Amino acid sequence: MDFYQILLEIMEEKSFSIPDVSRATGLSDSTIRSIISRKTKKVSLDVAFKMYKGLGVSLERLNGEEIKNTSKNNNLSQKETTLLENYRKSNDEGKKMILSYSDYVSENYKNNVIDEVTATKEKNNKVVELPKEEKRERLQDYFTTIAAHNDDLTEEEKIIAEQKVLEALKKAKLI
Repeated sequence: MDFYQILLEIMEEKSFSIPDVSRATGLSDSTIRSIISRKTKKVSLDVAFKMYKGLGVSLERLNGEEIKNTSKNNNLSQKETTLLENYRKSNDEGKKMILSYSDYVSENYKNNVIDEVTATKEKNNKVVELPKEEKRERLQDYFTTIAAHNDDLTEEEKIIAEQKVLEALKKAKLI
């Protein structure tokens, strides 16, 4: 397969436009357009390395040596292959971050279900007791706004407002 065809295939897989490829590789838009429009069969090593680094694909693939859909040969999807390639390209710190994030995601996003609330008796979990009927009225009072501000109140009005707040807090048994 010619280089321009390989480039078009990669662009389609990654949903990249010519400007996207240009930004990722550091090559000019005109260089990318020229490769495609002139149906370039081979490119210089410098261009190949920039494509390899910027697009996150192997040099073998850019050279047409890699068998298409190698993911079928090793039972990996294209996304899994890309993830593995990104991991291999990363430095040690990047690899640690990828592993840490993948551990987090695999624990918290299983089978498209997000575990937001758990009610187990495990050591670190706390069981929240739901309010009973007789507590409901007290909770409604608790969640009612008591005072928002005391702008432009006289000293006497401020004292009355503070007394009302204290009475409401005592009634809710919060103080």
